[in-house]
Amino acid sequence: ASRLELFLDLVYVLVVAQLATALAEDLTWHGAGVFAGLFTVTWWSWVTITLYANRFDTNDVVYRIVKLAGMFGVAVMAAGATEAVGA
Repeated sequence: ASRLELFLDLVYVLVVAQLATALAEDLTWHGAGVFAGLFTVTWWSWVTITLYANRFDTNDVVYRIVKLAGMFGVAVMAAGATEAVGA
């Protein structure tokens, strides 16, 4: 794993931490359902990026720029996670 891939994983950890914080504030069935739905979307996003990186990793400039753009999108997910659950 490259340093860029490890940093991407940390950005996903931030999203999950934000979702877990919102779940801790709303420990109801509704809160658990919202958490499960958003966690599933986040998980599949991570899985697809990881599978693509394992299969087609060229490690050139274009690949890194696209990966950074995807990382920015995940950071936006982290920033909006608490608003998405209504906390």
